[in-house]
Amino acid sequence: MRALAVLLTFVAGGAVAATGFWLGKETGGDGPAMPMTEGELTKQLTAMSARVEDLEARVDLIARSNAVAAVRDDVRASEVRAAGATPAAASSDPGAPAGGNANANGSNRFAGFEEMRKLRDAPDDATRLALARQMLKEDNPMAVMSALRVLADLAPKEAMALVDQMVAKAGDPNDPNSWQVDRAIATLTDGKGATGLGTDLDAKLREWYSRGDADLKRTTARSLESRGDAGPMQQLVASYRSDLGSADMGKRTRAVDNLGRTRSKEAVPSLVPMLADDSPEVRLGALDALRRTGTDAAIASVQPLLNDPVAAVRDRATRTIESLRRGEREPDFRGGDFRGFDFRGGFSPEGGRRGSN
Repeated sequence: MRALAVLLTFVAGGAVAATGFWLGKETGGDGPAMPMTEGELTKQLTAMSARVEDLEARVDLIARSNAVAAVRDDVRASEVRAAGATPAAASSDPGAPAGGNANANGSNRFAGFEEMRKLRDAPDDATRLALARQMLKEDNPMAVMSALRVLADLAPKEAMALVDQMVAKAGDPNDPNSWQVDRAIATLTDGKGATGLGTDLDAKLREWYSRGDADLKRTTARSLESRGDAGPMQQLVASYRSDLGSADMGKRTRAVDNLGRTRSKEAVPSLVPMLADDSPEVRLGALDALRRTGTDAAIASVQPLLNDPVAAVRDRATRTIESLRRGEREPDFRGGDFRGFDFRGGFSPEGGRRGSN
């Protein structure tokens, strides 16, 4: 991963150096150096920028994949410990701690994973509920999310109160687990007990929407949309859409990104016209945003970009069409799409997570 980051930095630096070299001249056979026109320079800079952004996106995807792999490693280590050995004993790393599962600061690195296995294998709902309440005391956020999933199914009012507490702490910059809020809301909304909560849940979601930051607004708007209330999502889309016509390329790019983060079909009609934007950065952003919506109705609009003059756009268009045809959404970790892990109590080899996120 570090090697890739270094490579990316080297490529970007090389692009800048090359641009500086050609800024004042361009050779023309054996004749004297000719000045590069502004249009030619702009075209080269645009192509370089698009390629660097594409490399950044690929490095980011690898980083996300490594995060999932780390969770799998922790689960495997927990299985070894349950079998009577310690992760250190099963590891070939001579620097592994003698205690087996304590990290540098002395905390239990694998705390909660054994409880998650017990939760998954619980014989009845009463046992699951009791285990879930106990797991809420764990420091492991995965264990807490597994417990919340059980509460959302079996004790929805209790789950809603817990999520309300999490939302209240979400604005605290010192809270390292603020990312849990988005997944917690989706978990509550998707739970079997959501129907029983009825209008109480709708009212609470609207309350969280009204007093939340941008991320919380998107999460609650998605949940309300899944429950038949598209009003908040339509408000968000309208607010983001206002900058799409800006002469500032940066504003258009940010607006496209925000529309994609809604992960809603409501954003698609606003995103499709941006595929024809003069800026390749905006076109790339529109493709990524459409991948986040997972709406295959946009495939026909993406196809012309297979012949885009910028290679990075052509490549991104190809991947976007493939993703939309498979019905996949680009992962959005802040928004709760933690693929491959089932918060009910264990790793899911099939991948995916049910819900509106």
